[in-house]
Amino acid sequence: MSISSEVTRITNAKNAIASAISDKGVTVPSETKIEGMPSLISQISTPLTGNAVVGDVLSGKTFYSNDATKKTGTMTNRGAVTLTPSKTNQTITAGYHNGSGYVVGDSDLVAANIKKSVNIFGVTGTYEGTAPNLQSKSVTYTSNGIAKVTPDAGYDALSEVSVTVGVSGGGGVETCTLTIDVAQEPGGNNASCVCATTPDGVQTYYDAGTYTILKNSILGVYFNYDISGSYQDLLPDVYALVDLYKATGNLTVYLVKGF
Repeated sequence: MSISSEVTRITNAKNAIASAISDKGVTVPSETKIEGMPSLISQISTPLTGNAVVGDVLSGKTFYSNDATKKTGTMTNRGAVTLTPSKTNQTITAGYHNGSGYVVGDSDLVAANIKKSVNIFGVTGTYEGTAPNLQSKSVTYTSNGIAKVTPDAGYDALSEVSVTVGVSGGGGVETCTLTIDVAQEPGGNNASCVCATTPDGVQTYYDAGTYTILKNSILGVYFNYDISGSYQDLLPDVYALVDLYKATGNLTVYLVKGF
């Protein structure tokens, strides 16, 4: 390489640098030598065009604004935030999130666990329920009082209950035998029937015969006319029942019937 060609190369390079400096708005005097170019380059200024403010920059981090002033960010560092869904909206707090946060999921959030046509977090339910397991139950009571009938283990409820009452001793549900005997009585006057009123107020009328009735029923004899006068003397057993008689044991009632 000759000295002439090297001078030409350096001159061309100087002119290119001068042109670049000039393009950046700095005047390059014609007499400037190549060693004076660095000082001209230092005069080049690059305009700041950023638009960040302190709230856009993480707290503790610094940046320069358009006026070349160094500033410090104020954005709160939230780190990893975890949200659990609920029935109301939850606010996502402003600040820096590091990308490791998440919304909690639940493997039970499936259509089969949600009532049909109900939508929860985008999942529409298909569950229509199941029929209850009902029990038909028979029970026998052998004592007086209040008893509670409940389904056995494995059943949801009772479909029906059959109750058998078999009380022995001292209760209002015991029974006795009522025998109604028809006898003749001169004069043509007659008794009609016996009425038994059970402890719960149910009345039943009986003619001649033998019957099973509840103990503690109230008995009364019905005649085709009122008893009065000497007729009471003729029918002492019957008359005793006219004033009401409580059936506490087996008994015979004597009715009379005219010719």
